[in-house]
Amino acid sequence: MTGAEELMQAAAELAPAGDFGGAADALERAAALHEEAGRDYDHARCLQLAASLRRTNGEPEQAARLIAEANAVEIDDDPLRVSILAELAETAVATGDLHASLRGYNGALSHSCLSGDSRNALLRRRAAALLALGRADEAIRDYDAAHELLPAGHVRIEQARALIAHERGDRAAQVLANLQPQDVHVRAEKRALEAGLARANHDYETAEAKAREARDDALRAVAPVAYLAAALELAEALAARHKNADAYGTLADALATLGDAIGEPAAREWIEPALLARRNDWGPDGFAAARAEHERRRRAAKEAT
Repeated sequence: MTGAEELMQAAAELAPAGDFGGAADALERAAALHEEAGRDYDHARCLQLAASLRRTNGEPEQAARLIAEANAVEIDDDPLRVSILAELAETAVATGDLHASLRGYNGALSHSCLSGDSRNALLRRRAAALLALGRADEAIRDYDAAHELLPAGHVRIEQARALIAHERGDRAAQVLANLQPQDVHVRAEKRALEAGLARANHDYETAEAKAREARDDALRAVAPVAYLAAALELAEALAARHKNADAYGTLADALATLGDAIGEPAAREWIEPALLARRNDWGPDGFAAARAEHERRRRAAKEAT
């Protein structure tokens, strides 16, 4: 095994252990050895992998330097060139240069060697960059193309979330209205997003109904993240209607349900910020009253059975 190969093997062991910086160091040293030996493919590949690790490690400027070096290497390998261009785009997003990210995504998408899954992922990433630049119509065309490649509904959920994040709730509502998912997990995510849109429009009754449907679907799908989203939306809708005990109870029930699914420590990490927000909104006395009323109802329900 050559010195470069030993360094690449070390990187392959360090990265899964979470030492992204150490793995990147090893790959950079391997890249230098490959360059000295005239192995252009291996040189570029190591630089590309090191850039990805630097970006993941929160070092976007170092990643940008490395991926620029990789892109400058002359290689005759389309899949590697696509990987380099995609990383160039991702690093540009991390450094805040969205126009450069578009150049990277455009370059990667121009290659015919892409698999359907890879093209789908790149279209969605380019759509997100376009939305951030305010180019919603172009972004929607990319989401449409991605949906054709993966029509199960997940692309539309991602699209709706992105539109909502960029304050285009009307467009998100249209996307969701046209989505008729058969998958119960996707349906849970759709209804939770619809609940949020209704709540944003101060239609708290519809928000509550949609959130309850979403929570039921998430339970059937055994989907903890979707269940969390639905429970949080339901609590917000109930609180907006001054049903404080119900809102508290929704969060308490979510803590118990998620505790069974993912463990109590993780469930607390997910739910406690929402409980703290309710305490801040209602004040200590209001929060205590909501909790007491919830406990009273729970005891009464137990006694009734």
